[in-house]
Amino acid sequence: MTRARALKQIIRARAEKTGERYTTARRHVLNTLAPAARTARLAMPEKASAAPPPATKGSITDEKSREKTGHGLDH
Repeated sequence: MTRARALKQIIRARAEKTGERYTTARRHVLNTLAPAARTARLAMPEKASAAPPPATKGSITDEKSREKTGHGLDH
């Protein structure tokens, strides 16, 4: 919540200073913050591509459903 509050304060300050609407000021603030976030993401090592998680419905996996009923979750 603190992070969102700080962001809102920055946006409101810009909107008041420039006379822009809140959404316009928000877009400009986020665009100025985005390059820093992009460089931070680029600095992080990429994870090895993992297999996608198994299909589930609630806590039952597709495999368990086929095992118990003979049908998958898409049935």
